[in-house]
Amino acid sequence: MFINSALVVALVLTAGGTWWFLRPAEAAATPEGQSVRSSTAGVGTVTTTIAAQGTLQSAAVTDVSFGTSGAIASVDVAVGTVVAEGTQLGTLDPATAAATASTTLLSPVAGTVTAMSGAVGDTVSAGTSSSGSGASDAGAGASDAGTGASTGASSAFVTISSTTSLRITASFDESDAAQLEVGQSADVTFPAVEGASATATVTAIDPVGTATSSVVTFGATITLDAPPEGVRLGQTASLTVTTAEAVDVLTVPSQAVTIDVTPTVDATTGEQIVTGTVTVLAADGTQAEQAVTVGVQGDATSEILSGLAEGDTVVISVDTAVGATETTTETRGFGSSAPSGGTGTGPQQGGGNR
Repeated sequence: MFINSALVVALVLTAGGTWWFLRPAEAAATPEGQSVRSSTAGVGTVTTTIAAQGTLQSAAVTDVSFGTSGAIASVDVAVGTVVAEGTQLGTLDPATAAATASTTLLSPVAGTVTAMSGAVGDTVSAGTSSSGSGASDAGAGASDAGTGASTGASSAFVTISSTTSLRITASFDESDAAQLEVGQSADVTFPAVEGASATATVTAIDPVGTATSSVVTFGATITLDAPPEGVRLGQTASLTVTTAEAVDVLTVPSQAVTIDVTPTVDATTGEQIVTGTVTVLAADGTQAEQAVTVGVQGDATSEILSGLAEGDTVVISVDTAVGATETTTETRGFGSSAPSGGTGTGPQQGGGNR
């Protein structure tokens, strides 16, 4: 009787071990104790941007001077005065001015007085009025060729700056500057003025960079489409330039895409093709790596040109709970018994992923 019982036990253990060794392999599923963050591929817009800070300036500056020499009899404006076209700026003493010249100076443009030179009793020489795009910050702004911008200290009686035509001069590091093009759009905010914002356009880029402590930057001019209320000339502006955009394209979160280090080169056109991989999550929880071709790469989302379809679910990250053990699939030899539930478990120290 003892022999028969031992034989039965041996047969059971052998059968169990044979089943465990020959059982079909399981699909790669999400391990127990792990949380998967995923997203669904969908149609949307992808944008690539670069950011910088700059200084708000007038895009139209006019230097105004008397047309004849003489002694100043009156000064009718001050720095900060808002003037309209035709506003009286000052007069000369008729006794000291040429008989044929006008002794009254009128503003040729509308704007704000931003600089003055001269006081009552001072003798001025005959000058000419000129218009320009405003002085540029050295090394920080693009120079507009042929605009007639004045440099150095102005000798004009009055300098009038437009407050309706505004621009920003900003510096970009050389890697960002390589993405800049005239005509690109930008969004502008002003840290010192709550709620003030504007849209703008890149209108000029310095052709030569400026090196400071071995760091090369390029200046650019960004012109505001319309001035927001409450801002002042000289204030700091924060801007974000859109350098690339793809509309109505298939997108996934950029975190879900692993970009290949070496891009593929199209044999026909010679253009570089950006490739990468994503992990596709099936409805049953299984995961599979999928090769994709990538278009515009944004900070939040990336354009997928091929490899996925709308509605596919991709893995963003897999988080393991502290102290959790990871479920694994193991192959056991003859004589091993199957644990309860028919799956083998191998504890992972610290609950890490494999």
